[in-house]
Amino acid sequence: MSSLYEVGVIKRQESKIQISVQVIHPDSNYIHASPGFALMLLYRNVNNDSPIKKEVDFDDTLDESWMRENARAFIQSVDLKMGKPNKRGWKNGVLDITVTHPAWLEHLKDMNYWDSAAFDPAREYDACEPRFPVQDETPVVASDLASKEGFMPIWKYMIPDYLLNTPKDILWFPALGEKYYKDSDTVITDLSDENLQKWEGTLVRTEKSFGILYRRETDWGIVKCGSGSMGSSYIDGKMTQMVLNPKKKDAYASSPESILRWSSPVVYETVINGDTISFKLMIMSEDDDRIFLETKMSVLKFMLKRLESFSGKEYEIEGPLFEKLNAIIKEKDIRDTHTLYLRHREIAEQFIVSSKIEKIRDVPYPDFYPLSNEEIIDLYSFEKWPAYEITVKVTDAKWLEQYPLEPFSYIFSEYD
Repeated sequence: MSSLYEVGVIKRQESKIQISVQVIHPDSNYIHASPGFALMLLYRNVNNDSPIKKEVDFDDTLDESWMRENARAFIQSVDLKMGKPNKRGWKNGVLDITVTHPAWLEHLKDMNYWDSAAFDPAREYDACEPRFPVQDETPVVASDLASKEGFMPIWKYMIPDYLLNTPKDILWFPALGEKYYKDSDTVITDLSDENLQKWEGTLVRTEKSFGILYRRETDWGIVKCGSGSMGSSYIDGKMTQMVLNPKKKDAYASSPESILRWSSPVVYETVINGDTISFKLMIMSEDDDRIFLETKMSVLKFMLKRLESFSGKEYEIEGPLFEKLNAIIKEKDIRDTHTLYLRHREIAEQFIVSSKIEKIRDVPYPDFYPLSNEEIIDLYSFEKWPAYEITVKVTDAKWLEQYPLEPFSYIFSEYD
């Protein structure tokens, strides 16, 4: 997120803090005296040891419903005195904020200045009881890691394939927010491949990351899916296994529905017959139910995109098609594959004769929320989702020699 405000501490005492707030971005020329805006401004320099972290996740601050129902549990009052706008007309003011417990300011004790991307997440805020820090009890968990309470089953095809490379079909993601889990006694210090294989698919945390440990294409990473974004981070330090904290397990649980917005159409079956190749695609989100291949180059890009090198300079796979394309890139001094797709569309005529798209299965999208984990897993079958078939005829059967048949995901664009 871009920084929208500069914040400076003027005065602080136990449960009160006075801060100056200066707008530094034209898209945010406002300052609110609301508990949600105040809580977002104060949610800075928060780490795993901060008392507020045990009650409020970063994703919570982005959730309108959560903030509407809970912001007043931490912010008792907010008073705003506006100052004179600067020469650009950008607003500034002073906020006097009183929190419901001194612990909610502890993470800011050594902070005097910071930037913020705060906004007012709700139009109104419910009255609620003040929240106080509570000492967590030691959780009781299964020592064999087999317990799935607090976790939801995710089909690996829901996750973009550039984020992970695992043989596991079912991935167990936390169904609750980070604050509902806590460190177990298990610290993972051996980061060798052999040892990490034992922990693949478990919930872990480092100083900077919280998520599921999975193998990526060339290394290991921690896959996280939150309200703001989805991504995979490098292992950035000593890992601690995380387990459900039974004391806090009465939260509203997410379902795989929350993951589907990150999914892409998945090619689950590829068949080659002479000079023709067909791809069967599964669609897992109604938002993705739009398949566009308007030009021969868009067809070629669909076939090639996943096979590019990391730098995008060439294709990293053997076979007549890829060898020919790499030769063209070198001969014409084409900077990268993106330039090939965008500015050298005539090249596709050498390889593509025609293409056809047909919807081969039209079934309703499931509603995950009322389902048990067992019922959800039963839905994880290619035959239970809407599907299309793309058939492509090429100019010479040799272009399909050594073409890989593994499943892959692809984002279609009508502007290709």
